[in-house]
Amino acid sequence: MRGESGINVFGSKVGCGLYSDNVEALNYIYDEYCDKQGRQMFALGFSVGGNRLALALGRCMELKYKITAAACVEPPLIFKEATSNIKNMWGGFLNRRAG
Repeated sequence: MRGESGINVFGSKVGCGLYSDNVEALNYIYDEYCDKQGRQMFALGFSVGGNRLALALGRCMELKYKITAAACVEPPLIFKEATSNIKNMWGGFLNRRAG
């Protein structure tokens, strides 16, 4: 959760990221570190990060030409159901602590 650690955040992007944030980050990494140097880029997403990565790869065709290989490990594919499970697990502890 961006901006939830108490560290000052500069800009308007606060809270849980969207898949478009992944697209922005992946494009930046590719442009800055891979394109001109002839390097390959690989991506790995775990849990909600895997969900965001899968959405970015599926919805942004330009990434098809930038990422050599990617893996999504245990992403919550049915996000609505996963959100409900997270809210209710451990008696709602995480939901109360994270908001």
